[in-house]
Amino acid sequence: MFSSIAAQLLFILIYTKQYATQTMQGQLFGISLPKANSWIHYLMPILSLALDKLKATPS
Repeated sequence: MFSSIAAQLLFILIYTKQYATQTMQGQLFGISLPKANSWIHYLMPILSLALDKLKATPS
């Protein structure tokens, strides 16, 4: 789906920062709503772990 880690990071950061709907995420990245949902559920735990390791989780 995403050809690079940078694209995955951009996808999840836009979602968390703008809290765009999954429909909007799909349109922005040219993927279907179910695929956007899958990517969000896949990437959120990874982002949370990375932020936790950096001690940068939002309070």
